Amino acid sequence: MKAKFYFILLAGLLLTVNSSFSQEKRFLEIISSDTIFLKPVNFTYQISLGQQMEFMGMKIPQDKAEKVSPPSISELEDVLKKEHFIYTISYENDYTISNSENLPTIFVQVKNEPDLKRLYQALKTKKGITGKIKEISYEPISKHYEELFKKLYSNAISQATLMAKITNNSIGQLLNISEIKAENDSYMDMYKQLIKSTPVGIFGESGILSKNIERKFTFKFELK
Repeated sequence: MKAKFYFILLAGLLLTVNSSFSQEKRFLEIISSDTIFLKPVNFTYQISLGQQMEFMGMKIPQDKAEKVSPPSISELEDVLKKEHFIYTISYENDYTISNSENLPTIFVQVKNEPDLKRLYQALKTKKGITGKIKEISYEPISKHYEELFKKLYSNAISQATLMAKITNNSIGQLLNISEIKAENDSYMDMYKQLIKSTPVGIFGESGILSKNIERKFTFKFELK
């Protein structure tokens, strides 16, 4: 009798474990993603004298049938002072010895895109110089977190509810959230850096000035 009782008790425990295990397996995972557009807050604009381009950190003179003499540093300073820009002049040549003349570089600090365009307008008529956006600083991503996470969750719950409805189920509590880290595309990063480092005219190749960051999360819901 005791043996029969223990057998029934053991069977009941196994049934409970199997039932719990089965319930634990009933969940639905949804991937939700969104893109944040960060606005630039300031720029460093590089002005190089002479017909030259920069490639992989090296300045390469451009061969042209008609050579254009660059303006003097004082002439460019007059323009920058008149427009109230903050700038620095670098005479460093990283100890490179070459046949080309070592010309100084001007770095202009620009606070916003309208001022960047104003700088372009002031310099675009100057011959014998090239320019490009050297660095861009962006607003902090953290200021977008609340809006971003609300959108991600709203999108995930909508998809999960629809999927559960189609399969004659319903959504329970949220079990887990995990971020999916994006894989870096080294070749694409290299290409973007190459384009960025090749000036075209005075304004250079800047592309889209805003910075796009995609965030992707997996939401795990209980499936009833």
